[in-house]
Amino acid sequence: MHDASLQERPTGPKLWHFSDGVFSRLISTSWKAISWIRHYLPDLVVVAGLLIYLNWALVRRVATLLLKDTRFLVFCFNVTWQLLWLWYRSPKDRHDVKTAATAAGTCTGKSTHALSPRLFECRTTHARFFPTQHSFSYSYLMVGVPIDIQSLSQEICVDHPMSNSRKRGWFTVHAEDYLERGIHKDGFAGKLEDYVKAQGLSLNELPFAYLVTAPRFLGFSFNPVSFWYLYDRTKTLRSMILEVNNTFDERRMYFLPADPNPSKPRFTNAWAKDFHVSPFNDRDGSYSLSAIDPAGHSPRDQTTSIDNTITLSSADGKPKIVARIYSTRPGHDPVTMSRFRFASFILRWWWVGFMTNPRILREARILWVKKLKVFYRPEVLQTSIGRTETQEETTLEPFFRRFLQYCVDTSSTSIRYIPAAGRKRGKLILLNPTNSSEGHADGNKATIDVKILTPEFYSELLRDFNVLRVFDLNCFEAGAGQAMVSVSHPELFRKLLATTRIKPRPKGSSGVLKSLIDWLRRHRSIPSSLDPNVSTPEQSPASTSFDHFVRSSSGPLEVSIYERICCRVLLADRVALGFTSILRFYVRLAWLAALMKLAVDINRFMIQDTSSPGAWEILPLSLDIFLVVLARWCL
Repeated sequence: MHDASLQERPTGPKLWHFSDGVFSRLISTSWKAISWIRHYLPDLVVVAGLLIYLNWALVRRVATLLLKDTRFLVFCFNVTWQLLWLWYRSPKDRHDVKTAATAAGTCTGKSTHALSPRLFECRTTHARFFPTQHSFSYSYLMVGVPIDIQSLSQEICVDHPMSNSRKRGWFTVHAEDYLERGIHKDGFAGKLEDYVKAQGLSLNELPFAYLVTAPRFLGFSFNPVSFWYLYDRTKTLRSMILEVNNTFDERRMYFLPADPNPSKPRFTNAWAKDFHVSPFNDRDGSYSLSAIDPAGHSPRDQTTSIDNTITLSSADGKPKIVARIYSTRPGHDPVTMSRFRFASFILRWWWVGFMTNPRILREARILWVKKLKVFYRPEVLQTSIGRTETQEETTLEPFFRRFLQYCVDTSSTSIRYIPAAGRKRGKLILLNPTNSSEGHADGNKATIDVKILTPEFYSELLRDFNVLRVFDLNCFEAGAGQAMVSVSHPELFRKLLATTRIKPRPKGSSGVLKSLIDWLRRHRSIPSSLDPNVSTPEQSPASTSFDHFVRSSSGPLEVSIYERICCRVLLADRVALGFTSILRFYVRLAWLAALMKLAVDINRFMIQDTSSPGAWEILPLSLDIFLVVLARWCL
């Protein structure tokens, strides 16, 4: 399980909130129905198997057992009760909507910022000029959320991650979805404060912010770009942050200061491109932005519109793509919207967030048909943020950190390590020798900085026998756009890895799993592009084997977990396009099929008129039980 999932999920600011809302209750009932079906799935499968053979007597027996279950009766009562709420809404909801909308993204109490929450009906246009002309235009929904960093220490933030509130909103903006990945104890304000300080600025310079982004609708969203407007104490726009996300779940934040002596009323800036967004564009070129201040041309307490234009230019400065997003009408104030008006708004805009990815794929198909050149995705640079880690990569990160600590202990060299997975993702971890007499590294040796750029590197450790060879391929000798690790002193770190000795002493290693792992590595579906001069796995010394390190330094339980992860990653490479999530989906389908077959075989076995069943009658049933247990173990 992901480490972050152990913490309570931040509620985020609610732009439109129903404490006892009719639709919120319907959604809650649907989730309860799903949970109930998952709980009673084996019983339902048995009933389905009995219905196939029309054994009504056994169907009645199973149905009677279900009706005797109090949880089933409570669920039916709950469904009936909550459906009645479809025709009624508590009057106090209007007050809750006003309270939540007034404080969304900032803090409860007195507001110090003129900008207020807004729902923006927008349109986005996209025009490509070369090498192939292409354009499109779509409707788009964005919301504006004020964030008052200055009030962080004075009042309780609505989006505080430790809040115990269970209130839901139609449109939500979660702090964990923005800026650095993960959960911050101070929510939006804390994350933005850290980012502003990382740019060498203080809170006194930029105390207010306004976020314009695509909200989550019922928990789902995809944000190609979000706009942060940063203001000084006089409410003057001083900087912007463009937070760009691609379809590979990678992220890049561009900090754009305003022109100190602007000649135009619009905010303008230009910067070099260093982030892969589209497979039909390389990573060369530059961007330019032209944007209006959301409140710069309106009365003090009104946020009226947004209008931002981004131009992508080629390496020779020729405009290549112009993308624009603008509001088609003044932003809606969720506080003043009536019930009918908001219901109409939901009916017109609920589907837009779900269509973002299909629209991207549709336009990509058109460009593919036009035979536009495709650029394969390069690995992210140090200025960008890699994709979200998988469960397997989160579990592997502590093993790799322990391996680095072992290298430090054997060489008396300190390492500054920045992981790309786990609870400390993106945080600096200083690894000092633990067995030196002084308790610290040799002062004459340089400290090595090791930054993992993408969590995919942890999976790469499992695809090869040799740690040194993995670093050669993904760091020391990596080609352009292929580096997964950044090291400050490559020669020193490579020497450290080459001289580290690990004595193989397997503990609790399963022979079957180990043999399967070795076979999967030798028969990889995608061959490695290593230098042929590098030694083969059979010639690789045990001193650089990550497997040997884990088996010699871990207990039987940890070794078992590690080997299961190895099997999962390597099997996903062969049958699931390298995605362990797809592999788990396959296993769940297999488990469901085995469970249904078990129900049918049990039914056939029960209706057979045999007083003493033989081995051939019991064998299919035993095989079904084994397959169900095996699939469940794989999950």
